[in-house]
Amino acid sequence: MGIIKCSVGKKNTYESLLCPLDIPLKNKLELDVAEELLGDVTLTAKLVSWCETTGGKDFKHHIRRLLSKLLSHSFSLEINFTGTSKKGSPKIAFKGTNLCKIIVSSVARSQNVNEAEVEQFCGRWFRGGADRNGGRAKRS
Repeated sequence: MGIIKCSVGKKNTYESLLCPLDIPLKNKLELDVAEELLGDVTLTAKLVSWCETTGGKDFKHHIRRLLSKLLSHSFSLEINFTGTSKKGSPKIAFKGTNLCKIIVSSVARSQNVNEAEVEQFCGRWFRGGADRNGGRAKRS
């Protein structure tokens, strides 16, 4: 009986290390498909587990790790937290997505911070997107 429990525990741990979505998401269509899939309670539970086990040294590091794994760099430049843009064309709003709700709740719970702090840092992460992957050096 102990061997069976051990095997099951390892399987669940291994499964929690795998994101149930095909990541990174590369465009709006893939985000829409992911949003539709997250209507399934089982898949949502697996994503919550994956988000929690991804972890980080603090909640900011945890968010950076999650968002950079979930979204391709080029697609992350098309998104911001609220969907508004002062520079012309509107961006995709992350705030209302199921993906956002899952990230916010799982990081808040696992890092023992409130959801407002997590949401605020998610917005900051999107604002800094142009500087990632050599973007800051290109501007200089």
